[in-house]
Amino acid sequence: MDQALLRVKEIEMKIRLRAGSILIAAILLCVFPAMGQKKAGHSPDWWKNAMEAGDKATGEGDYEAAEQYYRTALDEAQSGARNDQHVVQALTKLAETCQAEGKYDEAAASYRQALQIWEHALGPNNLIVAKGLEKLAGVLSLRDLILASP
Repeated sequence: MDQALLRVKEIEMKIRLRAGSILIAAILLCVFPAMGQKKAGHSPDWWKNAMEAGDKATGEGDYEAAEQYYRTALDEAQSGARNDQHVVQALTKLAETCQAEGKYDEAAASYRQALQIWEHALGPNNLIVAKGLEKLAGVLSLRDLILASP
């Protein structure tokens, strides 16, 4: 497969993954509005600021910085009073960023962690879980496609 076609496939996958992230975040907020609420003793600013900085870095194409911001947001979301919605969103953004950097195994690991939370909260037959599985399959397919190319 020539490099141009491979690049087109990679860009198409990134666009589908971004659209899926937006859908998942919107569904989570509708289905579980309490998941997004502030937990006792924690300000949401720590998580929000790190996520916004990651989004800004992503928009500027600085995926290395974005990855660090999303890792910070994930660490914060996992510490103290746990907020699963924040954990899932940070994991999803981290996975997308790792994928953009070509770190497909790390991206897959982040998607798997997010899927565990989704499946526990929503059950295995939920639309959000299905979209998460689609994202995981996409990153694994892209990894395999790149590994198979000469």
